[in-house]
Amino acid sequence: MTAGTRPNPVLGLDREGVDGFAGDGSETILSIEQSFDFFGRRKLAVTGADADIRAAQTGAQVERARIASDVTQAYYTVVYTQARLSAETNYRDQLDALLDNTRMRLQAGDAAQYDVERIRQAAWSADLSASRAAANLLTAEADFEAATGLNFKSTEDRLVGDLLPETTVQDILLSGNTPYLERLRAEADAASAREQMAGIVAPDVTIGAGVRRIDGPFDETGLMLGVRVPLPLFDRNQGAFETASAERRSAEARLRLEEQRIRAQAQGQLQRFGALMDAAEAYDATALSSSEELRRIALASYSGGEIAVFEVIDALQSARDAQLQNLDLQHDARAALIALSALFPEISQ
Repeated sequence: MTAGTRPNPVLGLDREGVDGFAGDGSETILSIEQSFDFFGRRKLAVTGADADIRAAQTGAQVERARIASDVTQAYYTVVYTQARLSAETNYRDQLDALLDNTRMRLQAGDAAQYDVERIRQAAWSADLSASRAAANLLTAEADFEAATGLNFKSTEDRLVGDLLPETTVQDILLSGNTPYLERLRAEADAASAREQMAGIVAPDVTIGAGVRRIDGPFDETGLMLGVRVPLPLFDRNQGAFETASAERRSAEARLRLEEQRIRAQAQGQLQRFGALMDAAEAYDATALSSSEELRRIALASYSGGEIAVFEVIDALQSARDAQLQNLDLQHDARAALIALSALFPEISQ
């Protein structure tokens, strides 16, 4: 609106008197003047202002994408830390159950005191790991509350969600426009329009019209028409033009550099996302199920007196470690998808 608004007209009133303003021999001129742009400055100003508006709008899209990514990351970090706490708690509970069983066997003469102490040591370590996981969950919940304004009303409140994404990201999405680049393109367009506007040397033309009234022995009234054109002899706007030209080159350079950076970053995140998805799915189908089977066999074998207690503890630790490794892979895959969606908001998280 400001760039497209014409300058206000100037109303002029001049009165000249020989023997005072009220006596004979006075002259009164009433005029109105208006500046006109015959060389396209206003059109270029409007073009630059439109580009500035596009830059502001895409800047808002960038900010929305950043906020959405922060909230999504905070959400799945809570889901991730909840799952880790559950894995650590289950491992500790399994050791507690194993400790109770071994104490009973000790009383029956089927186990040694060493077995009890060995399990107790592992249980203390499991308590420490569970406490650390609980502290990490409190931190994640605080970050989520800060990002969303939502509060966990009790320690039993939990967020529900699948860590492993179901979205399949195609390469074609990376050829789409990202608001980061759209904002820089708009800024480059605005700088180009300002450069063109600064390069116009021809000045605005001021045209005036009015009425001239002469009071005296011979009263006379006439019309006036005037044209005023500044002569660009000394100030040819070279400083402003060089400044605008430098800003345009800088904006275009930022656009080229950012385009290369974003494309490279997006391609890397896409490859990382695909690799992590494949690894998480493969790990879930092989190593995780194998560790659970090993845990089941170890417990059954220990109950039958076929293996020693340290072998059971090793099997329980392996199952716990496999669960945590699986959660890490899933969380990393989710983080890669969130990073992609921050660059390209059209990607579903």
